Amino acid sequence: MTKRQLPAVLALALAACLGTAASAAEPAPLFSPLLESAAAKAGPDRVLSAIQGDHAVVASRLVAADAAQVAESTEVLVLELEPGLRVRSERQVAYRNPDGTIVWSGLLDADETRARLRLFGDAEVADAPEASVLIVRNGERLTGTVRAGGRLYRISPLAGGGHVVARIDEALMPPDHPAGYRARPSSAIELDPGMLADKANTVVRVGVLVANSAASAIGDVTGFANLAVAESNQGFANSGVEVTLQLAGVYTVAYNSAGYSNDLFRFASTSDGHLDGWHATRNSIAADVNVLVINNSSSCGIGYLNSSATSAFSVVHYSCATGYYSFGHEIGHNFGAHHNPEAPANNTTYPYGHGYLHPGSAWRTVMAYNCPSGCNRINYWSNPGRTYGGAVMGTAARHDNARLLNGRRGTVAGFR
Repeated sequence: MTKRQLPAVLALALAACLGTAASAAEPAPLFSPLLESAAAKAGPDRVLSAIQGDHAVVASRLVAADAAQVAESTEVLVLELEPGLRVRSERQVAYRNPDGTIVWSGLLDADETRARLRLFGDAEVADAPEASVLIVRNGERLTGTVRAGGRLYRISPLAGGGHVVARIDEALMPPDHPAGYRARPSSAIELDPGMLADKANTVVRVGVLVANSAASAIGDVTGFANLAVAESNQGFANSGVEVTLQLAGVYTVAYNSAGYSNDLFRFASTSDGHLDGWHATRNSIAADVNVLVINNSSSCGIGYLNSSATSAFSVVHYSCATGYYSFGHEIGHNFGAHHNPEAPANNTTYPYGHGYLHPGSAWRTVMAYNCPSGCNRINYWSNPGRTYGGAVMGTAARHDNARLLNGRRGTVAGFR
């Protein structure tokens, strides 16, 4: 697959998914209970220990996975997420990455999505942001996220074999940013008017550096990085953002977090004695933007705002990166996207470049902080030209991250 083919594949596959009903016989479930002997072996597993120590994990189960089911040709996956909770997902899109990993994305309530599209028309979002499956297969290891019944589930491969399906309570996730956070802006950079009119997707390459303590908790850093990129690309496609992230490379490093602000400074600095070697790697892999993944649950992440080539850096806690979309959120900051206007430190460079809250339906877009009453983050960027359940997903004056991302994409793609 070429760099420019992915968005077209997403659109065509989604149309096919929504236009036809699945006709094949119901497949066997993707997951089955892990044998007692295998479960006993997994007892001291480092990945399992990290999951059990995660404050936001409220339930988990050990499973065996039939990884071969996650294939480009698979039309339907059946997943038992918890005892008594079995869901059926119709393929939305599936593709193979250059590194051999397979990405499989599906909808749980395809009939409901079709009905919603008929009811609300062309502006209605075609994805099902609260009823979706996204899985990356790397050999026999599966890494993924599922949203079902208003709940978030995370699929992780264990270090010693087998998998864990964990239910996440988003209300217990770390704060989006460190205490006392204020955006760290670069100098103002104007939008490229040509990019606003150009509908061809722009490829932005992302380099991912994973601290060893985070890698130990993740289980499969290759699957993890590809999931983060695939989620971000799905969010862009959902929202009319003409950007495709491409994984430039994923690496591990011996590094201990010194606090988010220090970590961000060290990551971006070229000669302070910390992580300096990354910059040669960045140049060799042509990474436009750079993400350091750490194990620090005090918050979810931090990134420079409205970046130039020298400040296109962010730091993310591994457990927030996928499912909660902090990977895309922090890259959004590099583009210049900001939180919802109700949050501190409004976007003065791009007054329309804020995230959007919809408390009435209890959802928020990727860049928005939580509602006082609690809102699930969905994989959409604010856009007044999109609706979800008939509710507009932004305003032209203050909530249009899609416009900002489209206007900045040419600049960011030229960083390397």
